[in-house]
Amino acid sequence: MCRSEEGAAHASTELEYFAQDTLRVMADFPGKPTDPEYKEAVATVRRIARDEGVDAALRKDRLDAQMMPTGAPAWKIDLINGDPAIMGSAIAVGYAGYPAISVPAGYVHGLPVGVTFAGTAWSEPRLIRFASAFERAHPVWRAPSFTAASPGL
Repeated sequence: MCRSEEGAAHASTELEYFAQDTLRVMADFPGKPTDPEYKEAVATVRRIARDEGVDAALRKDRLDAQMMPTGAPAWKIDLINGDPAIMGSAIAVGYAGYPAISVPAGYVHGLPVGVTFAGTAWSEPRLIRFASAFERAHPVWRAPSFTAASPGL
């Protein structure tokens, strides 16, 4: 039984509120890491994300790291419409295979927002120092609490 068939067999409990169409397509992707098309796609993504992306941006402005919003403010679970299709700011960094660290930056309507520090290969020690300094200068973290669902859910 392939992974998507197994997921489909338990969809009523595992995915009670949302379909698994995207998951099924991803699980059944016919390509293999040894296929030339796969290797070419990986090389293209890495070139764009690394050489033309993160590395170029850092080099252009002679930066040690990038600091950016981690993503949109958090949202409550919406069992009717699902999650919004919002990508995080560190997507290119992830595609490049480079390190990134996210720390709390504040709250919007009581829900957390963060900032991400991202760098090039082997920059983890520097990113940890930046993130630590940011947290010391902006001590906004607080223990999570339960937020009730919106009316009608």
